[in-house]
Amino acid sequence: NMNKFERMEENQVKHWQVIYPAYINKKISISAGRRVGKSVGISNPTILEIAQVCKFLELEVCIEPHKGYPKDPFCRGRVRVLFKDDDGQMKSNTILTKHALLLRICELIPKLKTRAENPEGINQVEEEEKVLKSIDPSVAAAATEPVQTSKAAQKVNKKKNKKKGKK
Repeated sequence: NMNKFERMEENQVKHWQVIYPAYINKKISISAGRRVGKSVGISNPTILEIAQVCKFLELEVCIEPHKGYPKDPFCRGRVRVLFKDDDGQMKSNTILTKHALLLRICELIPKLKTRAENPEGINQVEEEEKVLKSIDPSVAAAATEPVQTSKAAQKVNKKKNKKKGKK
């Protein structure tokens, strides 16, 4: 079940590979962060689907639902995957690169039960929140909280929005 995704210490997973859903989302452009071709990509992938596929591929996984994607901070969540052991040995004999893993994830997500009922991945946010709450209630609250801007940022935005010229 999805409760297998326990939270790990940050220093434990610091060197693991990071996968954001934007990497395989066919609805966004390459400049916005997509790393696979549109013909291969998935519509609206979620961090839970990515984690589920990585677990199926027998890779160690850590979900970080509160982390934002740098190119799109409103896209919340990422998955960390362990490719190599501490001694440098690859965990998988078939997946040797991050790009190969992304392609394999794109191949397997459409075969998930959740995708059989909902091939476009629409309205999966509510379902993802339920699963995240079952793992750690504080995580789901942090993932759904709106991002607040500081007073300094509000001042800068206010100055930018002022009309230029005569007053």
